[in-house]
Amino acid sequence: MRIRTREQEEEQVRKKYELPSYLKHFGVSLNKLARQDKIPPTIGRELEIRQMIEILCHKERSNSPMLVGEPGVGKTAVVEGLARMIELEPERFLQG
Repeated sequence: MRIRTREQEEEQVRKKYELPSYLKHFGVSLNKLARQDKIPPTIGRELEIRQMIEILCHKERSNSPMLVGEPGVGKTAVVEGLARMIELEPERFLQG
């Protein structure tokens, strides 16, 4: 039996969830930005973020939310707020 340190466990999780190279080239990890506190707090979108959490956590139905709206209505703010909540307040995200 091999015992691993917490750092080794964290490194294994990081590697497991590391973005593929093509996503690193074309995309941005909002979770990483939130972890580094580079996403400002989202104000006034708590309801929308909560609704997204409910959809994502639902086990019996499709759980793929789609944000649709005109430019400037706050779609990005909702997604950034969700990433920030997942990274900085995981207990709040995971509660019942």
